Amino acid sequence: MIDWTPVLVAVGINGCALGAVAWLLKTLVSNRLTRENEALRAELALKSQQAVTRFEKLHEKRAEVLGVIYGHLSGIEMVFGSLPGTDQSVNTDDFRRKIDWILAEMIRAAIYFRRNALYFDLALKEKLEKYVLGIFAFSGMVTVINDSIEGAKTMTEEQKKEARDMLLPAVFDARKHTGPLLAEVEQEFRKLLQG
Repeated sequence: MIDWTPVLVAVGINGCALGAVAWLLKTLVSNRLTRENEALRAELALKSQQAVTRFEKLHEKRAEVLGVIYGHLSGIEMVFGSLPGTDQSVNTDDFRRKIDWILAEMIRAAIYFRRNALYFDLALKEKLEKYVLGIFAFSGMVTVINDSIEGAKTMTEEQKKEARDMLLPAVFDARKHTGPLLAEVEQEFRKLLQG
């Protein structure tokens, strides 16, 4: 008769050894996959954080650009508001100082806009581009009128006033475009704050 005890012991030991080896392999593979998954998760988290940081910096820059343009436009709007109406008397020196300041500020706004146009929403960018074209037309008109007034030494004060009064419609037209554009910049900034 066969003594099955050594066979069963050998099978049992080999089975236990085989089970231990299988468990050990499973644990090693699992640990390696876990480390790889953790490394992959860490890399994805880093990439995600970099993307969020770039996005936040872009929003921060857009907010800054909108704020600067808003500052230019609101200053222009305030000085436009201090100009006399068509039915009021005009102090020509004060009027000229204010118009010169408005022109200088408009040109500063136009240059700043051109340098930062990529940060604007497309619809607002197109409106600002039209405004910039209007600035240069307005600037040309003011220069021509001022040069003709300054060049005409024989003009009476009344004639100078009439020439400046010719400028008033252009001033009111320029002002008419500034207010709505200012409101659009403010609206874009508020959308940026919400988003």
